[in-house]
Amino acid sequence: MTLIEKFQAFGLSYHYDHLTTAISHCGPLTGKRVFEIGGCLPREIVCDELGASMWLGIDHSDYWEISGDDNPSNRIGVPRAPLDGFYFGDAEHICLDGDILNLPASFMQAFDFVFSTSALEHVADLKGTLQIAANLLKRGGSFFAVAMPIWPSSRGHHLPPITCDNESFSFLNPPFPDWAHLTMDAEEMIEELSRWLPHETARQIAYMCYESPHINRAFVEDYEEAFLLAPFSERNLIRVPDRPIAGDIREKIISRHGEHRLDQYGICLSAVR
Repeated sequence: MTLIEKFQAFGLSYHYDHLTTAISHCGPLTGKRVFEIGGCLPREIVCDELGASMWLGIDHSDYWEISGDDNPSNRIGVPRAPLDGFYFGDAEHICLDGDILNLPASFMQAFDFVFSTSALEHVADLKGTLQIAANLLKRGGSFFAVAMPIWPSSRGHHLPPITCDNESFSFLNPPFPDWAHLTMDAEEMIEELSRWLPHETARQIAYMCYESPHINRAFVEDYEEAFLLAPFSERNLIRVPDRPIAGDIREKIISRHGEHRLDQYGICLSAVR
């Protein structure tokens, strides 16, 4: 079974692209102690296949409860442990349940590589998280993260699955056009969706887009600022382009949110400590 087939067997689609891109930028995982922000890839791939000596991940169970979305680490059977009181000295592969901002001092400067795939767009404190990400690394250690879809992108609402009358909506199948989360506010979206959906469903969708803490609603400039402030010695920011945006939609977004970069679906961040 090839590496990509192993990812597919676990139902991890984009993770293959993100991890292999990370390896191309930061080097092989063989013998490395790795910390993953926002999840935990399977032992069978990262340790057994790619040779990492340790792979610790962290996410917050509250996120999955708030969003109602699928928790991959639970689905693929990754062992989990509460962050509070956890000692990682003998750990090889586990997902910690907690907030990265609460990691103890013993974790700092203990890892060779910090990795994150489609998780930073869910992080409220970007500056604090990237500061911790840098501090987790030994001198010369590498960092790689992909954030997508980010808030100002066509699918930046990151709508989790919501079902109504046997029809399921999500960020892959939203009940509104691309960029509508930026051209409308919550009340306008509720009014529009209530034309053909139950009012309570419309309110639930609007809440997840505009109020739920499952996404951070940060613009491109917010990621750039947080990245520049983190204590890395080298940095590289790669912009992932979005589909073309019509001029009238761009004007509506700018009139509501001001001037921002609106042509990026996501951001790749790579750095060295």
